[in-house]
Amino acid sequence: MDIKKLTSSDFNIKFINAMQQFWPNERHFNCINNPKKNNLLLFLSDCTVTYITKDGTKLIAKSGDVVYTPTNSEYTATITKLHDNGYTVGVNFLLFDENLVATTLENGITIYSNTDKNVELLFSKLHQNETHTPYLKKRILLLQILLALSSYSSPSAYSPLIAPALNYLAQNPEKAPPIIELAKICSVSEVYFRKKFRECMGISPIEYRNALRLERAKSYLERDEKTILEISEILGYATVSHFCQQFKKQYGISPLAYRNDYKLINRQL
Repeated sequence: MDIKKLTSSDFNIKFINAMQQFWPNERHFNCINNPKKNNLLLFLSDCTVTYITKDGTKLIAKSGDVVYTPTNSEYTATITKLHDNGYTVGVNFLLFDENLVATTLENGITIYSNTDKNVELLFSKLHQNETHTPYLKKRILLLQILLALSSYSSPSAYSPLIAPALNYLAQNPEKAPPIIELAKICSVSEVYFRKKFRECMGISPIEYRNALRLERAKSYLERDEKTILEISEILGYATVSHFCQQFKKQYGISPLAYRNDYKLINRQL
């Protein structure tokens, strides 16, 4: 079953369990030869996770991403914290098709990139008071998450050709390398790289690179440790006004307003 087809299919979800976890840095997890028994959706906050599948495929998920691992998947995972408060929220569940046959959302590990604040809030609500939350409410929240994720792209389907560039950008969100440098990492010409990147991602390399920087900016704003000027300088923007312009263009709100809204929402949770 494809997650994009899920919205028009008859299916059932059972045994929903959610948990927030704070990990030590460089936490290593291995389920090679011990396949996962449940589907898992994992939201990342202030951390990255590097996955290596049984066949050697490497995938890197960054803060703000949601990772889906299907039942029977085998992989190693290394969690790297970007901040002391880095954490994950994992939701385990079983999925059944219209004939009550166990199924999965995707065939392999899938990363839904650059999810918005609504997705994060849904994960937060799902794990809070997990043992006392009525099952129907859990199911509704998980359905809302699945509906939201159905609109996001899935990097596990990306061409291996651009994977080195995606990995580099995921590991270096505060850098803004020229596109020709990313093309060299992938051992192709800049023209061909731009063409393949847009085919796979649906946006240009510059748009993707800028989106990653702005996601990193959101992470800084949520921690309330640095001024907006400091954040703009760390992320390599020429001026703070240009940073604020780009942030508002992407999210429809200024960096300061985003920080204030984030504080207000967290006080209400």
